[in-house]
Amino acid sequence: MWGAAENQLGDLAMKLLAACKSGALPTVRSIAPKLYGGIKPLASDPSTQLPPIQAMLATAAKNGRVDIMRYLMTTMPACINAERRWNPPVPYPIDQLPEQWRHAWWDIVVLGALQSSHIPVVQLLLNEGLGVNYVMEKLGPPLIVAIYKKDAAMARFLLERGAEPNGVSWVMEESFLALATKHPSCDILTALLDHGANIPGSRALFAAARAGNLAAAEVLLVRGADVNEVANLDFYDDRRDNLGTALHAAAEHGKSDMVAFLLKHGARTDLKNGDSMIARDIAEKHGKTDVVKMLDKAE
Repeated sequence: MWGAAENQLGDLAMKLLAACKSGALPTVRSIAPKLYGGIKPLASDPSTQLPPIQAMLATAAKNGRVDIMRYLMTTMPACINAERRWNPPVPYPIDQLPEQWRHAWWDIVVLGALQSSHIPVVQLLLNEGLGVNYVMEKLGPPLIVAIYKKDAAMARFLLERGAEPNGVSWVMEESFLALATKHPSCDILTALLDHGANIPGSRALFAAARAGNLAAAEVLLVRGADVNEVANLDFYDDRRDNLGTALHAAAEHGKSDMVAFLLKHGARTDLKNGDSMIARDIAEKHGKTDVVKMLDKAE
């Protein structure tokens, strides 16, 4: 249980969090030194420990408060003495922190900056030494966050500063190009291609066909995609690795407009996937009768 002094510190911590969120720099200047201005012994009970300073930095980052981030990183001893000023060591193992502070994991400040969609915040971290291809644990580099958020401005900003366009999602094991085809807008897809993303082997056209994204498929074909490229998982050493072509994907998901589009651009109807099935077989298996009729006419 917290004593009177600890309760007072806890109240100050809540006020500091609120100030980091709202952008009240004078309040931050007043409170932060009282909480983080010196090297203090750790509380004997982790439940009475102040929130890690990462929580303050991340709150400021997520809300686009560059001035507050800069102030904390340049004046608080924990930040000044850290190898990465935006990411000083957490005083306890994460599982020993109070539940409300366990979100202060290793990369929360970087993630908060990216979630803000505020480019100056990310630029500040880059200026502080964050690598543009820095890999966040169980997530990947900053660019993947921009792609997931459909944040075209952030994606282009990162690419212009050297972000690798040929990455693969850690979670879904899809290329960045393939992920971008799921967006209604082609802005991120185009940005990736403009900065050197490779279409062959990306399964991007397959993904666009599966999603029924005609605009993305057209961009890919204009940029040189092979309409009959076989999508491989690069995981198995047998037939299971062969997913088929974009036509297979469109047929399986009943994307009639996409089937017509691919046929118009030279998609072959006789190619087989790893299960020795042509696109018509796939459509029939999944009950896509309209697609079956289209493919019958195309043969």
